[in-house]
Amino acid sequence: MTLRKVAALVAALALTVGLFGAGISASFSDSVTADENINVGTFGCILSNDNHTPGAVVATDRQSITYTAPTINSSAPGSAPFYFDVWNNGTIDQVLMVTNTAVGSPFSVINAPFAAMPIAANALAAVHTGVQWGELTNDNLGASGAVTWTVACNEAPAVRHWSAGIAGPVDAVFPSTMAANEAAGWPIVTISDSTITFQSVRQLPAMCMEYRFNDNTPDQKTSTTNYNASVTDGLWPYKCIGSSYASTKTVTIPAGVTTFEVRETFGGETDERFSWTRFNLLP
Repeated sequence: MTLRKVAALVAALALTVGLFGAGISASFSDSVTADENINVGTFGCILSNDNHTPGAVVATDRQSITYTAPTINSSAPGSAPFYFDVWNNGTIDQVLMVTNTAVGSPFSVINAPFAAMPIAANALAAVHTGVQWGELTNDNLGASGAVTWTVACNEAPAVRHWSAGIAGPVDAVFPSTMAANEAAGWPIVTISDSTITFQSVRQLPAMCMEYRFNDNTPDQKTSTTNYNASVTDGLWPYKCIGSSYASTKTVTIPAGVTTFEVRETFGGETDERFSWTRFNLLP
């Protein structure tokens, strides 16, 4: 009887060990997934007349519009206006560039040359143009011709946004800040997209501001000597405004620039000078 119990116990132990052994070589598992959906916007432009120019005919595909102006029956100066709309029918902002073929004297194209026209997604831009002429002579009798306008729809470049100016230290050489100058109506700079504007609300006396990009990498210093003898770290490119200079001047920010620094160093009043003030490109 005792031997049977022992045998049964041994068999049970053997079974238990077998189960744990199988657990070492195999394990429970599961998985989950994460998905990201990416969509590219649409891009395109089409034409619309919207009765701006009665008699103009828009093609079925809305890629062209044709207008035959009334016959000119007078030698007096006149014009034949031609208005049409360009519709951005995509989801991406655009800039329109309008060009036209040439016309001979005494004819000319109204509003040419054309400035770039920004147009938001799903918006319209009106093109106001046509042909105008001076007094006609017998040489113009029976003449005919045509003008073609071409509208190029281009992706609008991304607008760059910048931080507010971060003031540098105030000391005896640079006793002011950009913020203090703005409050006092003294010289400052402003940044919009890719343009830096140096400006002053007053004309006298003239003053000059230095500037540099990307933490001065590579070194953009133009001289080891500054026009202000109290400034000992050298001279950088500068713009002067006021007096015999224009009241505003601009500098285009090159592509790839992520920081811009400016300081008022020489000219002007000593109490309005400020040290390197930094602007950072925002994400």
